[in-house]
Amino acid sequence: MLTNQYKPIKKLSYLVRIVVGIVMGTVLALLLFTGMHSFQRWTAGRVADVLSAELDTHVEIGRLRIDLPNRVVLDDILLLDQHADTMLRAARLSTKVDILALAKQRIRLSNIQLFGYDIHLRRHAADEPYNFQFVIDKFASADTTQHTPLDLAINNIVVRRGDISHELMWMPARGGIDPSHLHLHDISLRASVNTLTDDSINVQVNKLSLQESSSGLTLRDMHFALAAGRRQATFNDLIIRLNNSDFSIPQLIASYDAPAAGKPVSEWLSSLRAQASADATVVPADLSPLLQQLKPLDMPVKLHTEAHISNNILSLNNTALSAEALAMDAEAQLHIGTSPAIEADVHRLFVGSSMVTAVIEALNADADKPLLTPAPSTILQRLGNIEATGHATYNKALAQTQLSLRTNAGNATVDATLTNSDILEAHLTTEDIRLHDMLADVADIKVDNVNLEAQALASLRQGTIQAQATANALTLAGHNIDAINIDANVSPTSVEADINVEDNEIGFSLLTNLKDETGIRLSPDALMRLQGYVVLSKLRIDSEDHHLRLNDLTLHNYVDDAGQHLEVSGDFIDAHADGHFSPTTLAASGQQLLHAALPALIPAPSAASPATEPQDDITFAIQIWNTDPLLALTDVDLRLPEPGSIRGELHGPQWTCAPTSTTWTTAPNSFTTFTLSHHSSKTASACGWKDSE
Repeated sequence: MLTNQYKPIKKLSYLVRIVVGIVMGTVLALLLFTGMHSFQRWTAGRVADVLSAELDTHVEIGRLRIDLPNRVVLDDILLLDQHADTMLRAARLSTKVDILALAKQRIRLSNIQLFGYDIHLRRHAADEPYNFQFVIDKFASADTTQHTPLDLAINNIVVRRGDISHELMWMPARGGIDPSHLHLHDISLRASVNTLTDDSINVQVNKLSLQESSSGLTLRDMHFALAAGRRQATFNDLIIRLNNSDFSIPQLIASYDAPAAGKPVSEWLSSLRAQASADATVVPADLSPLLQQLKPLDMPVKLHTEAHISNNILSLNNTALSAEALAMDAEAQLHIGTSPAIEADVHRLFVGSSMVTAVIEALNADADKPLLTPAPSTILQRLGNIEATGHATYNKALAQTQLSLRTNAGNATVDATLTNSDILEAHLTTEDIRLHDMLADVADIKVDNVNLEAQALASLRQGTIQAQATANALTLAGHNIDAINIDANVSPTSVEADINVEDNEIGFSLLTNLKDETGIRLSPDALMRLQGYVVLSKLRIDSEDHHLRLNDLTLHNYVDDAGQHLEVSGDFIDAHADGHFSPTTLAASGQQLLHAALPALIPAPSAASPATEPQDDITFAIQIWNTDPLLALTDVDLRLPEPGSIRGELHGPQWTCAPTSTTWTTAPNSFTTFTLSHHSSKTASACGWKDSE
């Protein structure tokens, strides 16, 4: 029998048992209710109704299950945006919440699971927010004067079988990766957020994989570990794997000063110290979603580089690129402060002919939109193997480059400087450049084996060029020429050039001074408008077929109120044409005239459109003392036994002719005469010719 002193203890024991029983009964009752599907659906409906009213949109939750003490599971979730379109659909969302940590304003979640989800991020117009902005605005704190420190940790995030789309509805779609229309599907993620506070982060991504359906880009795997605080960060074991490509950064270590509020980012960058190395084996075809032209390139390319950042300078050292018929060794420095600058050295670059061919085929893979026309494609292929070394620097005030190039079609070196994005100074040296071999079937050029040294001074803003060039040797039309000197000044409205050629077989000087206030162009009409002169002097030809000396031949062209005047004068000819004429119709007018005079020998020109109908109005005269220079210069067997002259007029648009008339009529009050003058009394029987002493 218990004594009286133990009776209170006995009553307390009974009370504890009763309380424990009540608690256990309550827990069992809650477990019973929360385990019932009907209760889960009822609870889900009530929560969905509250969220719908709070967000002013439609929310559905199929089931809501609470697994005591701290696990919440939502099934069959649907959330519409304010355009009544689906924003979120998910088969399951679940997590565990640390209730005690919440009381201390610390968010501790674990085992977050998101399965079978479909998320649509949209903007319907450039002046509208994203479709999810209303959710952020609803739950954002109205008090912006206070800040609750962030303290978040999430253990074990698992995301599977998900799709995310991003749409800017007003933007047109384009091929490849399109940020305005991005469709990611089959997204899987395993990760942990060990720490996320206002001044630190510790995240580990164990696996991330996805596909972009529009472009076909496939990320097979990505994983890394990131730990960063206010003064240092480490980035470990970054691996990115595409279909056939791998990229890795084993470790990146960085230190920096603590970011200061209100200070510019450039000040923070100046304190940054970091180093890392990177290795990659890339099959360019894997990147074809970014650049479609890479799709045919299925050869692996290996890359290695070592990076270091200090004192606002990013250095890339021991950079090596290698593949079949491709090799490069280089280094570079990038100044990333307030005055950006780049300095790069290519110690060796080798591109084999097979790689050149592969790149050309890739660039022209789209037959409808080739990036290279046939001419440059052919020229590049004929370069064969390419070897190069070079150095380049760039900043806002000065850009410099030195390049040495060796190819199967000859060698070249270039040294160029660009000052203030305007003044360009360049020096070019070539060695046995086989232009004819490079341009065969591309252009009718008869220059080959060029050994050239040239320098130029140009203003890009004004469009002016001062150039001097000396060719120590070249082959022109099968003839070897020992020396060519060129001195030229070119502007948008003028061309001045002095060319001197000296060789055993040929020698001459060519002086040009041509202007056009509307701008120099290369069309026939534009060339005819050039005013000025071209002088060919000291012409000497000594070959097996021709021996010629010509002191002077001048072409002078000018325009005044009376029209255009074209004059040719020299040792053997004096000619001029005055009036109004166009090179696009002058040939047709001349052919009409000759056909009228000699219909049996000269055919009539083809029918012309009204826009090109000959409208020339010309008075001309030609005096020729000796045709031997023409024979030597043109290989045309034209001989006059005695000096002669030709005078005439041309009036478009049409010509008719009676066999022995001296006047041709084209329209009322329109006539033309054509006269042949010679020193012996002979009769011209051709149509429209009359005798003259």
